[in-house]
Amino acid sequence: MNHSLKSSRPGCAIAIISFLLVLRPAAGDAATLQRGPYLQAGTASSMILRWRTDQPGDSRVRIGATASNLIAEIINPNVTTEHL
Repeated sequence: MNHSLKSSRPGCAIAIISFLLVLRPAAGDAATLQRGPYLQAGTASSMILRWRTDQPGDSRVRIGATASNLIAEIINPNVTTEHL
């Protein structure tokens, strides 16, 4: 699931980020996205990305400047349905 987000906050430079949300359940059937993804608690240097799935699994996000250039992967191995 590819997403692109940009900030249009007045007086700030526009930042664009693309990310790929990977849904991988811990076991069983494929996970289904129940809520999100959405952004929280943005600052000049950080942002929280949250989403909810129907099956527990780890959290994986690939990020980059464009959807075709995802240069980093963030993995949280904790199994949950509330991902961040």
